[in-house]
Order: sequence, then structure tokens, then C-alpha cells
Amino acid sequence: MTSRDRDRFRKYESGSNKRARQQQRDDFIKKQTGSFDKYLKPSPTTSQKNFASVFPKTNNEYVNIISDSSTSIYEQNSPLKSETDHTLQNNIYKSLGNEDSVETYLAKNNDGFRGCSDILYEKNNGKFLGIIEMLAKFDPVISEHVRRIKDNETHVHYLGHNIQNSLISMMAQEVKIKIIKLIKNSAYFSVIMDTTPDINHCEQLSIIIRIVQIDFENESSYSEIKEYFMDFVHISSTTGMDLSNILIDKLKEYGLYIHYIRGQAYDNRANMAGLYKGVKAHILKQNPRAFFDLCAAHSLNLCLKDAGGSSSMAQLFFGMIERIYVLFSASINRWEILKKNIKLFHYESIDDSLNNEEENFRVKYFLVLVDQTLASVKKRFEQITQYNKQFGFLYRIGHLKNMREEELFKHCQDLQITLTDGESADIDATDLCSELIIFRTMVNENTTAIQALRILKTSCGSFPNINIALRILLTIPVASAGAERAFSKLKIIKNYLRSTISQDRLSGLAILSIENELAETLDYNQLIDQFALQKARKKQFI
Repeated sequence: MTSRDRDRFRKYESGSNKRARQQQRDDFIKKQTGSFDKYLKPSPTTSQKNFASVFPKTNNEYVNIISDSSTSIYEQNSPLKSETDHTLQNNIYKSLGNEDSVETYLAKNNDGFRGCSDILYEKNNGKFLGIIEMLAKFDPVISEHVRRIKDNETHVHYLGHNIQNSLISMMAQEVKIKIIKLIKNSAYFSVIMDTTPDINHCEQLSIIIRIVQIDFENESSYSEIKEYFMDFVHISSTTGMDLSNILIDKLKEYGLYIHYIRGQAYDNRANMAGLYKGVKAHILKQNPRAFFDLCAAHSLNLCLKDAGGSSSMAQLFFGMIERIYVLFSASINRWEILKKNIKLFHYESIDDSLNNEEENFRVKYFLVLVDQTLASVKKRFEQITQYNKQFGFLYRIGHLKNMREEELFKHCQDLQITLTDGESADIDATDLCSELIIFRTMVNENTTAIQALRILKTSCGSFPNINIALRILLTIPVASAGAERAFSKLKIIKNYLRSTISQDRLSGLAILSIENELAETLDYNQLIDQFALQKARKKQFI
């Protein structure tokens, strides 16, 4: 039996084969040296020469992880200690960075991650692994990492669904931290909430925060009204008390104080807008300055509903239109017939009775609808009229040039009373009046509230009371459409193909998709450091 035949029956690999494989690995490392410099942040006290000594060389070495978050992972012993080579450690860091990029891309475009299989180079293994396979064709680091997985040289590949969930959660948390920082910088904020059932018939609560965003450090930037998505919350009860408790708990989780709420916007249901037991009532008990406004879009829809039900002729007319639509839209052939013949419809009647029919239509149908519409608009938009009395003089500050100072001071006093809770007041009426007398000469009559706020940014804080009053005015929402838009993303992310998605993953993907502009600014190196600290071993092994 020759030596080559003996190698076929060896239980362990021969030394020559091991040396050959080691030589191939060294050649590859030498070829790729310097390719990962932009992904590495060596400690200032650690030279390039001894930087590799930070990482363990064998599985028998101790791994002492310092949990201080202020210390970079590159200044510690690497917790990713299952590899025996420093360059392989770099490959893992580069692979995790690519994973973060892939997950951000898929979440931003509302795409699914997983398929029928979680194994590389198998059919229907999902878009996430498919993109990793595509990157392996062009990126030598990913190619080497994938090769080692295929050859069973490592079982630590960081491509599984649990790692995906961890990275998605970390990225979503970082985006949320950025949003919370912006909210705290703005001081005042408003809350927008709404509920809807998902594909599994589970009730989902959407939480939106509205602010007036001002970048005080960048003088060239403009003040903007922003609405940020915060969370999807699975709820089991939709009573006003339960929903208000969930909101208060979430605000505590975000580190936001309920006393800084200056606006609420919900739909017109009793559990939300109820005078005594709705969410509005429970929040107002804790913060009287959390002004509530009925959603203008819902109110307008309800006005049309009231008008349509005010006349028997209107009910017959709209009911007939609906039945015609249902009949023809159910079939492609019938729909084509409708499109061909709809232009042929025309009114046929005897000329002598035309005037009588028109008068009958005007009295019994048209005037009834108009009267009911006007009454509904007056009733349902009464709250907006109340806000107009309190804040209306600030809509066009340029128009105040012709207002007498006594009248202006009366408006400022009324606004101070509105913005006062006990001994705490947002503005001072005397100072606000004095500031308006000066500021009204600096703007024209067409200057809007948001334009005035942008002018104030360049005034070096000379008009603080006007600044606060305008920010509160613009913070109060007039519609809860932001929560409805979040539901559009919910229908896309949690569809019938992904109906078993977990709540944490759903919220994480939603915030990465809706707030994709902030997600694009994430620092992947910092995320990898945090991920490494979370996955670090807590004990030392001898």
C-alpha cells in the first residue's frame, strides 16, 4: 500500500496537508492585507504591529470581556473567539457589516428575508441569503467566509434568523434613540394613535410622535414639522383606560415626560375621543395642556355620511350607485360593457314637467343635503373653531400691524391662560405682547407661522415667547393620518406570507422602513461593537 493510499484511510489529516492548507491561508491573508482598514478602529495606544495580539490565538486562551460600553471592542479582547486567526476575525466583522447593509436594504423596501430554507446555495432560501450569495461573487472577504461555511470549517456564520432578529432589533433601537433625541431637543410634542387589525386578526396600536424640528446648531437649516413612527403595540383591550395606560407606559419607556405633550390626535371613536372615559380624557387629567383635536379627515368623512343619510332620496341614489358599481366591477366583461356605454347615458323627459322635476330635486334632495352638511361641519369642527380663537392671531403675524395694542394684549392674556397648568406657564403675556409689537414690523402680511419660526431662528433668541407659542401652535395635529400611513406599511410587512412574524421583528422592520432616512445614517461599526458585547462570553474557560 502506497503512502497516497494510506492517506485515504487516515483518521486524522496528515501534517503535509495541514501545512499546505496553512500556506494557502497565509497566501490569501497576505493578498488581502489592508483591505479592511476602513472597517477597523485600532486603539490609539495599540500599534499596527501588535494590534493582532489583542485577539486570542487558540481556544485555550482566556477571554476577558470588559462590559464598559465606553470602551471600544477593538480595545478589548474580541468576544468572537471561536476563530483562531486575526484576519478571520476581521472577516467576521466585515461580514456583519455587510449583513447590516443587506438588512437595512430589505427592510427599507419592505421585502421578506427568509425562504423555505436557511442554508446557503439551496433553492428558495430567501432574499437575505440570496444577496449574501451574490456578494460572495464580488467581495473576497464574503467569498472566503461563505467558503468556510460550505466546507464546514466554521459553525459560527452569523447568517441565521436569530442573528437577523438581533441585528434588526439593534438597528431599530438606534433609529429610535435618534428620534427620541430629536423629540427631547424640540421640548414639546404631540401624540397620534390609532388601531387596526392585522392579517392574524390581532389588534395593532400605532404610535406616532409629532414635533417641530429645529436644528439650532445649523443656522442654514429650516424648521420643519415632523411626524415620527415609534412602535406597533399588540393590544388585547381597546378601552380608553387600557389604551391610555399603554401610551403612558410607552412614553416612560422612551424617556419622554407626559407633561410636555401639547397635542393629541385620534379618530372619532368613543374609546379615543370620549368626553369622560376616552384616551383624551385620561391624558387631559394628567396634563390639561395636551390639547385634543378630532381628526379633520375623519370628521369630514362623517359629515358626508350624515349628509347622505339625511334624505330618503339621497339614500336611494347613493345605494343605487353602489349596487351598480358592485355589479359591474365583479366581472371584467361587464366592466368593459359599462365603460363602452356610460357615455351614452342621457336624461330623457317631457319638457313640460322638467321644471317641476328640477324643483322637486332641489327641495327634497339638494337643499336637505346642504343643510345637513352645514350642520355637521359646524358641529364636528367646533373644536378647531375654539383653537382658532386661542391661536388664530398667530397664523399671520404680519396682519397684527393694524391691531391695537390693547386688543393684542387681550389675545396674549387668553393664550397665557390656555398654556398655564397650576404654577407652570409656557409663556408670559406681557413679554409676548412686547415681542409681537416689535416682530410684526419685521415680517410681511403673507408670512406664515412656519416661515416666522424660520425667521426667529436667526434672531439669536431675541423673541423667546413668540418662538414657544409658534412651536406649540404647529405641534398640535389636525389629523391622525400619520397613524393610517403606518398601517399601510403594516399591511405590506405582515402579509399572508409573513403572518407568523414576531411583534419585535414587526416593529423593528416597520421603523426601519418608515424612518429609512434615519436608518441610512446608522454607524455599522458601532452596531457591530454593540453586537459583539452582547454576544460576549461572560465566563472564563480554562
